[in-house]
Amino acid sequence: MQLAVFDLDHTLLPLDTGEVWVRWLLAASGRDPAPVVRETERFTREYRAGVIDIDEFMAFQLGFLAGFERAFLDRCLAEYIERVVRPAVPEASRRLVEEHRREGHYTALCTATYSYVTRPVAALFGIDTVLASRPLENPDGSFTGTMQGPASFAQGKVEFVKNLLAERGLERPEAMWFYSDSCADLPLFELCASWGGVNTAVNAEPALEAIARRRGWREMRTFDAQDLARVDALRESLVRPRGN
Repeated sequence: MQLAVFDLDHTLLPLDTGEVWVRWLLAASGRDPAPVVRETERFTREYRAGVIDIDEFMAFQLGFLAGFERAFLDRCLAEYIERVVRPAVPEASRRLVEEHRREGHYTALCTATYSYVTRPVAALFGIDTVLASRPLENPDGSFTGTMQGPASFAQGKVEFVKNLLAERGLERPEAMWFYSDSCADLPLFELCASWGGVNTAVNAEPALEAIARRRGWREMRTFDAQDLARVDALRESLVRPRGN
């Protein structure tokens, strides 16, 4: 297997897919966004500072998801993908994934954003599989608010990739490429390097950019400041505290 693995948020897309999805749901449901937005912004700060408790974060995310009926979620997700995600996909990201697909590489989206949201995103790119935290479902399709298995974050992403290979009777791929913007993905960068793979820092945060240059990893950008500005304007427009 020749394996190309892509992070999602701020790598292939100029947005935090899960965070904007929460804002989209709040806007669609008419709920007071203030308490939820405060929490999501706290988790964002903790992620950037490298101190996020991933189990607390996933419990919050999946608990929020479980507060909605499945039919409402499915309808909102379809609209979210078409009206927010699809228009935000940079052409450079489309070309990057397509180059690997043309070469016959097996492609995987490996992201901390849970699979219910990221599977249709992967489909936009034609990516083969999604390696992500899976929300547990009740028999009727509603969500329980808990995960099925571990979180796909930091060292957890390494385990997801190894499990993908093990399912195919492999210990390591014939060749590997990994793309990400974040130091949170250093465990997977290190795994890729240990297998002789090609690491690429994409739209890298400063700390990762410094590591990439020191280690001789490739660097690239898939979007620019204008793309980020458009997404920021959208996310801020989605929710307003009641009374404003």
